[in-house]
Amino acid sequence: MTRRAMVTRLNQIDGHLRSVLNLPRPAKATTLEQAIANSAATTEEVLFGDDGEGIALMPAVAQRLLMASLQAQVEARLISGDDSGATARSVIDSIRRLKAAPSLQALERQICAELCHTIGFSSAVLSSIAPDKFIPVTSHGTRGTGKPVPRNAAAAEQDCLRLRRIGHAGGRELPATDGFREILGAADYLVAPIVVESKVVALVHMSRARGAPSPTATSTPWDCCSRCTHSPTSGC
Repeated sequence: MTRRAMVTRLNQIDGHLRSVLNLPRPAKATTLEQAIANSAATTEEVLFGDDGEGIALMPAVAQRLLMASLQAQVEARLISGDDSGATARSVIDSIRRLKAAPSLQALERQICAELCHTIGFSSAVLSSIAPDKFIPVTSHGTRGTGKPVPRNAAAAEQDCLRLRRIGHAGGRELPATDGFREILGAADYLVAPIVVESKVVALVHMSRARGAPSPTATSTPWDCCSRCTHSPTSGC
């Protein structure tokens, strides 16, 4: 597909999506970079806006348009030839490997390594959820998996469970939880829910190395996939 054809495709999908969701429509993009930016802004507004209700509550036609937009954005970045194209390819390959995991246990072992090797985080830990605590199950780039963390001492994780969206702990709004700071070896981190059939079944924590730029909940190398499900394992 040519750059001009991709601009037209992105404009059409973005316009239809905004129309279905009664969102104001910006001027049509005339360049591929502008079309990508417009589409990314729409998906971010839909999924992370203050009034966003999430994919599960969207009309079916809006869900289809949203997925089409995300796929088109990935393809457009590959066409544009910028650095994010390589990231997009590696993310897609990573998701395929995760989907190919033969069992839940294999998936648990693989996800943290994928987040570090493919996506670029320095450390990651997957935790199961008990009624009164979060239990680290597997990790990568950490000094062991650490001890269970009481839920009543984990505000960021409780928010992640309640809102079912990625959160940035250690920033201005949410304090980092001591137990997970120790496991990850970082002052701040991202926490993301793994959602299965509308239920959060586990949490994934990710951090950067000391001295690296702090992560943010809306600008990570795996944005193209995290926006569509709020989960690195739910599939794009």
